[in-house]
Amino acid sequence: MAEHPSLDRLAAAMQSLANEDLPPECLPALSTALEHAARNAQHVPHPTQPAATIFTADGHRLAEHSPHGSLTFFLPPLQSHVVPRRLATFDRRGRLLLLLYRDNAGNLTRFKARGLDGRFLGVERGAASHLGWGMSDSVSLLDGETGFIIAHPLTFFRSVAYEDLDALPPLDDSASLPPPAPKGYNPATEKAALHSSMISKYQDRRLMVLLFDFSSMQPAEQIRAKNAAIQFLTAQMTASDSVSLMVFGSTLRTVQDFTSDRDLLIATINKFHIGDSSEMHLG
Repeated sequence: MAEHPSLDRLAAAMQSLANEDLPPECLPALSTALEHAARNAQHVPHPTQPAATIFTADGHRLAEHSPHGSLTFFLPPLQSHVVPRRLATFDRRGRLLLLLYRDNAGNLTRFKARGLDGRFLGVERGAASHLGWGMSDSVSLLDGETGFIIAHPLTFFRSVAYEDLDALPPLDDSASLPPPAPKGYNPATEKAALHSSMISKYQDRRLMVLLFDFSSMQPAEQIRAKNAAIQFLTAQMTASDSVSLMVFGSTLRTVQDFTSDRDLLIATINKFHIGDSSEMHLG
């Protein structure tokens, strides 16, 4: 059974958080609340596991020491929040695993999480812009143990709702993790089978993508592009070719996946609706 977390353990974790770029009022408020909570720590029983230690103040959870050794901090509650807002999680050795940054209203703006290689991955909400995809989160590898210093930006084309981070179980609580894969399931085997299927599907084929960029074309130019594509498919496409059709107007869309069916490709192009605007779509 894990030992009761001492004040030294809480103090060491708080000192680690003090080195992070958190709002100036965040840690003093948490520290004041923890002084009261440490005197009223509760052991919360579990039917099959050792008890967790919960630190609360005025009925609000401020810290939790799991029976497996992890330590999680929660922010003092705002009036608009009724659920604990996770701030950070440390492993049993005192290393920071997860840190969430919030604005004054309690909204998540960015966070960092330690990967299996020991480095931090940082995510900034809605901080990247991509032509054709719009706004998304910015994802980067971070440099060092403290702060949010970007070492290497990564590509990410979709924003994800991270609100569930507030409800994550302690990272080392096996009873709260998803159930294991069914007996006999082998992810490596499935991956190899999928890879083999993709190879057999496209092996010895010439893959081509016809991209129709109508974002700034006038109707006459759109017609010329459409006719040129049909002429290419009619005169130059061979039996070993697989062609995909993509259209860019205000967004980028795949309107036909790779196929060797020339008639299907031409029929899809003929369905393009040419209007007065630069947006082109299937009729």
